[in-house]
This record gives sequence, C-alpha cells and structure tokens, in this order.
Amino acid sequence: MNFFTKSQIFLFIIIFSIFTTSCATNLAITDTKEIQEYQMLSTDSDKVQIEFIGYKADTNLLSTASETIRPKLYNTREIYTVMSPFDQWKAISQTYSLRRIGSILQDKNIANDQSFAYFGIYSLQELELYKSKTRYVTFIEVVDNKYSIKEKGLNNQYKKTLGSITLGGGIIYHILGIVLFSIDDNAKANGKNKLNTALQIGGLCLDAMGLIELLTIEKQETTIIFNGAYNIYVYDTQVKEIIYKDTVTINSNDTFTGSYLMFDESKNVISDYYGKIICNEILKKYDSINQWLKTRE
Repeated sequence: MNFFTKSQIFLFIIIFSIFTTSCATNLAITDTKEIQEYQMLSTDSDKVQIEFIGYKADTNLLSTASETIRPKLYNTREIYTVMSPFDQWKAISQTYSLRRIGSILQDKNIANDQSFAYFGIYSLQELELYKSKTRYVTFIEVVDNKYSIKEKGLNNQYKKTLGSITLGGGIIYHILGIVLFSIDDNAKANGKNKLNTALQIGGLCLDAMGLIELLTIEKQETTIIFNGAYNIYVYDTQVKEIIYKDTVTINSNDTFTGSYLMFDESKNVISDYYGKIICNEILKKYDSINQWLKTRE
C-alpha cells in the first residue's frame, strides 16, 4: 500500500513540474535579438533641401487577405489568425520607430518632416502641384510587408488535458485496487487479489499513456519569416520629375521563445521588432541619398 501511495505522489510531482515549465508564454525579445537604433551621419549643411511627406501604402500592392492557422491534433476547433500584409503594415507603421523617421531626418538636417501635413495619393500630378519649401520631396512606397508564422506548441494545451485525464484515470485505478485489496480478508491472507492486480496493471498502462502525452509537450517557440520592400522616391520640384528611386529590401528569418498566436501582446512585440529593423535600413538609405544629392549641387 505504501508503494502505491509513493507512486501517486511521484506522479503528482511529475505533473506539477511539467505544468510549471511548459505553460504558454507571450513572445519576448531577448537581449541577443535587441535591435540598436542606427545612428545617421551628421550633415554639415544648414540648408535643408528635402521635404519628407510620409508613406504610400495601399491595397493595390499589399494584400488584405489574412491567414488562418489551426492546430493539427485532436481535431480541435481552435483557429488562430495572422493579420493580412496590409494590416501588418498598419500595425508596424504605428510603432515608435516608424513614426519618428521624419523627425530623425529633420533632427539631422536632412529633410523637413511634413509627413503629418500631407494627405495626398503621391501621384506625379499631385507632386507637381505640391507647394514645397525645398527643392526635393521624398516619400516611401510600401511594396511588400509580410511575415508568416510557424509556431511550435499550439497543441500543448490539448496534450496537457489528455495527459492529465489519462494520468488521473491511472491514479483512480491504483486507488480502487488498493481499496479492494484492503477490504478483502482472503487477499490479505494470501497476499493476492486478481481484481487489484488487474486494476494496478490497467493503472500503470494509463500512467504510461498520460506521461507520454505530457512528456511530448513542445517548447513554445515561434519562427517568423519576414519579407519587406520599400521604394524610396525623390522628386525634383525644379525639373518636375522623379530623379531617384531605390528599394530597401528586408528578408529576415527569426526564432523567438514564446507564442505569437496566443497573445495579443506578442503581436505588438513583433511589430515593434520589425519596425526597428525597417527604420534602420531606411535611415541608412537616406544617408546615401543625402550624400548623392550633394553631388548635384
């Protein structure tokens, strides 16, 4: 009897340790993945030649179709949704990094920030009519901005439930066997009880099945494949034409600890993370644009 009691305590310890180490957590950026802000080159010119009028992003280039992901085990009805590329851009564009590109360009005397004041469609016809205080006008066209999600551990909750129920059934079998043995005088005399033996064997089978379910719980991990393309245009108000166009491309494959799909907070973390990457690459490009414009003076 003492043996089975100790076995039950041991099983409870295993269940508790598995539950406390495998609970789903929201996604977090570790120190090794922290993005440092790019420091732009300082310009020695007091005369700003460019106006920055913001981002052009529309559904002609960015899809509005969202993606659905369903865990595969146990025919669960739980469905997770990944935002459409257009909605992903809207979320990323509202991050601290992307909202302050204009102010960074202004602080470095590279471009006056007019992104808050321009509400046009960035067409050549509108640019011809745009009343700029500088010779050049620049904006960023979002051509591609999409991340896809591959996540481990979406079935963990179902594995926990099934494993716990199965283990619980095994423990009940053990207890029933012990009780039947304790009230059977013949069994006490002979040291044997067929029903108790059958229940203990059945309990051990259920224990094994439950432990297999719990021990196959995966570490919660999210892999994100991000692809972005951003055209930077410079329009010359004197010659009335686009004089510069270049594309900033970003292709990144990152793995994070935690779940993206289960927590709204994780979506904000990812928007902020890629917002920083996009911001850095765009600022690098504007450094080179600034140097190139100096050759045209």
